[in-house]
Amino acid sequence: MNARRSQLAVGLALAALWGCSDNSTPAKKMPTSTPENSASTCSDGIDNDLDLAVDCDDYECARFCSPTKETLCFDGIDNDGDGNSDCNDVDCGEPQGCGPEKTDAFCADGLDNDSDGFTDCLDPDCLDNPDVDYCGAENTDDACRDRIDNDQDELFDCADPDCIGTAPCSTTHTEASDIACADGTDNDSDGRKDCRDEDCQNGGYAQCATSEITGCKDTVDNDGDGWFDCADSD
Repeated sequence: MNARRSQLAVGLALAALWGCSDNSTPAKKMPTSTPENSASTCSDGIDNDLDLAVDCDDYECARFCSPTKETLCFDGIDNDGDGNSDCNDVDCGEPQGCGPEKTDAFCADGLDNDSDGFTDCLDPDCLDNPDVDYCGAENTDDACRDRIDNDQDELFDCADPDCIGTAPCSTTHTEASDIACADGTDNDSDGRKDCRDEDCQNGGYAQCATSEITGCKDTVDNDGDGWFDCADSD
């Protein structure tokens, strides 16, 4: 008898749990689980798939929910929908690469860090700035022989008009420039021309850096003419 009463109690409990009732009480329906993976279901305030995560708190809604911060600062998109994009958004600061374009790091990273439409050495903030070495003028002996476009004008060393008058780019009675060491002329009238002249060999000029004259015992074709060391007429 006791066993039957226990079975009856369990049955009544299950009936209450699953919405079953006697004839006097309407039955309750169990909640229905539906996918939470659309723009509408991810913004309706309902836990549609019954995983205890609602809307944007549900990982399945990630692609329908905007980030709360502008974490992509150079994609041209207002990712967080606050009306400001990239470096114009307060969420994008120096750690993300945004800030005044007035340092060597920001003037050499290929990014428009301050969103003013100018990048690196084309930005007035980088040019003629005593705190920026990367965008210096190309008008000194060192800058005019370093094989670098120091002022970012797409011309470097002696091909840059700013280098006219500097020692590396002068051809006036001296064998001491990139041009003078490659023109086939004995510019200083000492009986030796171009890389055969000690002035060219010791001056660090580009033409003579690859000359066979300065490397006749290294088994390397330094000047790329197909001959090396003593087999080279140089």
